[in-house]
Amino acid sequence: VSEEIKKSVFKYPTSIYIPFLNEDSIAKEDESHKLGMLFSVAHLDQLGLSVKGENCAVWNMRNDCMSPKINEKDTVLIDQRVQSLDDIVSGKIYAYRVNNEIRVNRIFKEIIGGLRITSDHASKSIYPDELVKADQMHHIEICGLIVWRSGFIY
Repeated sequence: VSEEIKKSVFKYPTSIYIPFLNEDSIAKEDESHKLGMLFSVAHLDQLGLSVKGENCAVWNMRNDCMSPKINEKDTVLIDQRVQSLDDIVSGKIYAYRVNNEIRVNRIFKEIIGGLRITSDHASKSIYPDELVKADQMHHIEICGLIVWRSGFIY
């Protein structure tokens, strides 16, 4: 095959490997956390992220707490440049670590200080809102802002 045909037929966008978000508590037999994903440089640029994939990670949802926006087993892309509680914008969806567990929820800043952590799931009896008082916020570590998701079509 000529070089010209190779260049036109096999022209794939430059891709960057984005690793899985590190979680110390993942069971050793679960290898899915080692996979990560490939993203095109153009896609990362469109999302306003580093085209080198720096400060990005992916995460697989383990429950349906954010359904219908993000479903169980969907993969999300995390902008890890947002890691401070001061950087939180109320109403956005974030990955965060609490009690050695990674969670994904919508976070709101409360007027009197603290946070309200909510799910998008319709059943608040299954996924009730959680209130974090200002003096408890040191228990939460922000992992990043969720900027993209992929998932199954049901």
